Amino acid sequence: MDLDPLFPLLAKLKPSEQVVLIHLFQHKTNDDVYASQKHLMTWTGIKSINTIKSALKGLGDQGFVTCLKPGQQNAPALYRLCLPGTEKVETIPEENTLQLSRENQLRFAAIKKGFSPASWQEIQREAKAVELAEDTYIINKYFGPERLNG
Repeated sequence: MDLDPLFPLLAKLKPSEQVVLIHLFQHKTNDDVYASQKHLMTWTGIKSINTIKSALKGLGDQGFVTCLKPGQQNAPALYRLCLPGTEKVETIPEENTLQLSRENQLRFAAIKKGFSPASWQEIQREAKAVELAEDTYIINKYFGPERLNG
């Protein structure tokens, strides 16, 4: 992977911010990446959750990373990289209108919790290809569309 877009930025960043930005960049699809703080700890080798949080905050304060969708129930958050000189790609907005029974909500949460970062990136690519929000795509793929509104 070509890291050239990062080189001008690295001198401005703390070491932990550098490492987090490099790993977010390596795992991105277009300019977006799904990652939890635990994923970032694994990817970077940083052992402190507070260091990860601080690095993300620093990158956000400098405008290099934006959190589009915070992680819920151990699901990864969706981050967008905002690097100078890179083209921005619009993402499909999330649909917050899914109506699931309590039983299906629990199943859905368990499925999302089990995804690896690579699986999240694959879900994102596939959902974009069929023009569905990730949550709708996951339900259609793992439950079938008949589980919606039920």
